[in-house]
Parts: sequence; C-alpha cells; structure tokens
Amino acid sequence: MQISNAFDQNFDLFFDCFKKYSLPSTGEPIYITKGLVIGIGRDKEKFGLQCAEYALRILDGADPGRLPMDVGKDFSISLNIEAATVVGYNPSIDILGAADQIFREIETTD
Repeated sequence: MQISNAFDQNFDLFFDCFKKYSLPSTGEPIYITKGLVIGIGRDKEKFGLQCAEYALRILDGADPGRLPMDVGKDFSISLNIEAATVVGYNPSIDILGAADQIFREIETTD
C-alpha cells in the first residue's frame, strides 16, 4: 500500500475497511502500531550509511546521474499480531520466523 497524507490523516477509515473486508494490510512500518498487519521497511541505519557513501562519491567528483539506483538490500519486517487477528489473518510460521519485530497490540486514538 502506497502511503500518502490522505492515508495518514484517514487511517481509521482505511483500518475499518481492512477489518470489514478481512484484508491483511501491508505498508510502512510506522503504521504497524496503528493497525497494519505487516510493515516492510529499510534498516534506517544501513540506509543512512548508503546515502552517506553516495554523498562522498558525489563530493569526490562522481556524476550523480551516473550513479546506479539502489534502494538497499536490507529490509525489516514487522508483524502486528492483534491487527492480524482483527482481520482474520493467521500468519504462517515462516512469516512469524522472518519478522524482525512482533507487536501484540494496536494503539488506539481514544
């Protein structure tokens, strides 16, 4: 799911649809405690190091337009067990084993 301001501002509406239609939602890990079932993101420290390496190459004279596009190789997986239960999704042992973080509750705005 592509994240946008509309998604952020209306997350509760989206989450109601996830529940109504039993959709196991995925997206940016920042929304995992709000109710996404699976969050997939980059390791921020490794991504920062990668950005710094690119900056150094540019400062050393590399043409930015000729540097290869690289989104990184290290990703983290977050899983929210409560959100999975709410939408009726039972993650496999493989998904549970692959998760870097497992959350057991959803933050409420009440």
